[in-house]
Amino acid sequence: MILTNTLPTTTTLNGVAVTVNTPADINAPIGFTAVSNGESWVARPGPNTVVSALGVPAASSTAMLDWSQYSFFSFTATNAFTLAFANAQIGQVILIQITAGAGATTWPSVSWFSGSGGAKPTTTSLSVVVAVVCTAYNTFSAFQIATTS
Repeated sequence: MILTNTLPTTTTLNGVAVTVNTPADINAPIGFTAVSNGESWVARPGPNTVVSALGVPAASSTAMLDWSQYSFFSFTATNAFTLAFANAQIGQVILIQITAGAGATTWPSVSWFSGSGGAKPTTTSLSVVVAVVCTAYNTFSAFQIATTS
């Protein structure tokens, strides 16, 4: 990965000394992640979040949450639908914002921490934010981290 900094470096090509720009940064500093600004990479304090707004999933559909593409998902639970996870890596964390709705959401196999009552959140009159952690292959733990009315 090349960040925005480059340094002039003199090298010899076919016996001729030439000066070229080479990367000054190869990796982002610890605690930072690389983010593209459209031209090059810049280091930003992490974590950086890529958002997927799913809207209102259709009734009886499956909403696929691809962990390799996004780290923050949002949807309105108006209809009954199923959530599915794809491409989760062990240790990875995603956030899910669920806007109030009367629909039932079927979750993948998730162990809910006791901080959220040991069960998935209900969203009939609330909006919630849930953190989901991949703890092993196809194994997830989750907890509710915020609630609004």
